[in-house]
Amino acid sequence: MTRNDYQIMTSLKTPVFTDLYELTMMQVWFQNGMKDRETCFDLFFRNCPFGGEYIIGAGIDDALSFLKRARFSEHEINYLRSLELFDEDFLKWLSDWIFDGDVYAVNEGCVIFPHEPIIRIHGPLASCQLVETALLNLVNFQSLIATKSARICSIAGWDAVLEFGARRAQGPDGALSASKAAYIGGCAATSNLKAGMAFDIPVRGTHAHSFVMSFGSEIDAFRMYAESYPDATVLLIDTYDTLKCGLPNAISVGKEMEISGNTLAGIRLDSGDLLALSRETRKKLDEAGMTSTKIVASGDLDEYVISSLTQNKAPIDTYGVGTRLVTGYDSPALAGVYKMSAIKNRDGIREMRLKITDGKDKQSLPGIKQAFRRYDTSGMMEQDTIELEEYSDNYDDAVPLLTLALSGGKLMREIKNVRLIREQVIQSFGKIPPVVSRIYNPEKYRVVIGPALKSAQKEVMQQYVPDPKKQQGYSTI
Repeated sequence: MTRNDYQIMTSLKTPVFTDLYELTMMQVWFQNGMKDRETCFDLFFRNCPFGGEYIIGAGIDDALSFLKRARFSEHEINYLRSLELFDEDFLKWLSDWIFDGDVYAVNEGCVIFPHEPIIRIHGPLASCQLVETALLNLVNFQSLIATKSARICSIAGWDAVLEFGARRAQGPDGALSASKAAYIGGCAATSNLKAGMAFDIPVRGTHAHSFVMSFGSEIDAFRMYAESYPDATVLLIDTYDTLKCGLPNAISVGKEMEISGNTLAGIRLDSGDLLALSRETRKKLDEAGMTSTKIVASGDLDEYVISSLTQNKAPIDTYGVGTRLVTGYDSPALAGVYKMSAIKNRDGIREMRLKITDGKDKQSLPGIKQAFRRYDTSGMMEQDTIELEEYSDNYDDAVPLLTLALSGGKLMREIKNVRLIREQVIQSFGKIPPVVSRIYNPEKYRVVIGPALKSAQKEVMQQYVPDPKKQQGYSTI
């Protein structure tokens, strides 16, 4: 089995991963001859997580892979039949179903902002509706974790963060997705071997406290580890007492390694006052002539703790971040949404649609849209404009974010290796204005609604004004 084969096996591929109401709606459309009405849906975010002002879009490639391969199995059709909610003609249609639309999407790892379309889907009404749950699941969580990763790595340094979160993630699927997204967002490596195998992510690790406790003495444990891994020895020194025995024992083993022509690669601090401990550890290592031995810190870290450590010039070289990264800790969910923006009526005329509701924060934008990004003369992001795609010629000086990604069941662009995606994320992050990307009191990035879209939004909203004389809504379907 090749790595690519394994990666496909770990991806979602069944459309039965959906909410029940997607299928009950579909059956109504099926029974009323509406399932093939041409529609357009947008997937977008309303807000940014973690009190920030940007999002790293992730899970897009997984969404494309899902749409390309999604099929109902015979077993799944039998399960749906057992619910006694669906008629046989509908179930027969589902058994032959494939996604038969076109998809426009931003690139994996793209920096995005609220209300911009991330994925735009054109196709038959029933097909576009069916995939809502899966697409949101794939994109919401991975974008959340990739964003958290970028926040942490931008403070600690892009090569200074290791993802250590598998044991604290929300189940095996959550752990795998989190490791991938954390790497895309900037982490240098993961401790999760399954993610390393599936996605070609570098893997790193040291040893646990139990390893030290399994020996009669701490120094014996250190010696045995150094003997087995002379070229990559990183010793965890806080099992008993960091400064009284852990550090002295590590230094002793490091000096013994030098006699054999090897070097102690690093020590790890996993508890206590990391600022004070790292300073004392660096001092003692340097006094012992072990200036190349690195200090790794772990234990409930996030961007705020790391920011405090870096501002106080803690001599820490690498950070192992787990729980607060892979769980999205302070923003445990990213509420991406999926809304219809256009549909053809009985006469084949495309009509714009938008959700109004009583709250402006939940309104959507109508029509088939594109997001255009302008950069200033220094290459920094300057402004994004959301506009109706038919007015693209007015934005020749901007970069369109959505490109054709899937058509006729075929991928229209390459699914890139995560290592390349990570590098592109790091480069793109450097183009976000610092006042927008900072973790404390960030400023909003300028995203504007284009004049044509603004006019269309006003026109469509006027058509939704309630008329007490009528007993039916706006729709002419």
